[in-house]
Amino acid sequence: MTHRIGYMNTVHYEKVSSTMDAIIEHLKNDIDHPILVVAKQQEEGRGRQNSAWFSPSGGFYGTFAFPLSSKMKPRQFSFLHYAAALAIQQAIKKKYGTEILVKWPNDLVFKNRKLGGILLELVSLQSEYLLLGIGINIELKEENTLVFEQLKATCLEEATGNQIQKNEFIRILSEYIFEYVNLVTEENYEKITSLFNTNSINMNKKHSYKSEVYLCRGISNTGELRLESSDKIQLDVHIDESNSLTILN
Repeated sequence: MTHRIGYMNTVHYEKVSSTMDAIIEHLKNDIDHPILVVAKQQEEGRGRQNSAWFSPSGGFYGTFAFPLSSKMKPRQFSFLHYAAALAIQQAIKKKYGTEILVKWPNDLVFKNRKLGGILLELVSLQSEYLLLGIGINIELKEENTLVFEQLKATCLEEATGNQIQKNEFIRILSEYIFEYVNLVTEENYEKITSLFNTNSINMNKKHSYKSEVYLCRGISNTGELRLESSDKIQLDVHIDESNSLTILN
């Protein structure tokens, strides 16, 4: 799945139901190269486990599609969540010098407020594709202030103190997405694990999981989140169970 960024087509829309839905229409043409669909606004944006994603104008809403030459391993799919979050986090750090943190499995936070999130899907048409959907709050418009407060959200302009040039942001983000997706296809799990744990808001914090309290020890090389009880018993939690986990401190 290694591709040079110059081989990717980018398609821009004013408004779509979701960029995940819009990109499917392009893939029906059996596209054999990466493609990115970007929209200024989504009417039916969605997050993980079919949750609604607030997508007003002023954000970055995009879906990357990568053609797959072979079936993706479950471990690779798990690590793609981490790689995608890291790509965004590292792109922001590189461009703006701002310390954004990743939250397991694939959210981005700044000062405990949500900045963005990621949705991964595998689709089978004439060919197999990996879809990587990204939503990032770029700017906060006055009419959305109350909703942002209710959602405990923030935006990139507030976090960085900079006005964001969206085309430049898309370019840098795309470069990092390609780099980190390729780490997973090369199965370089050690690098992803180390980087994720170094930049994770979860690391070494107490979490509630199924009414018990654990200390988070970060993601493991097998792709789960490792928790440790007070008597040093370790427990690994799969991404599918992320909604059962709450940070306590």
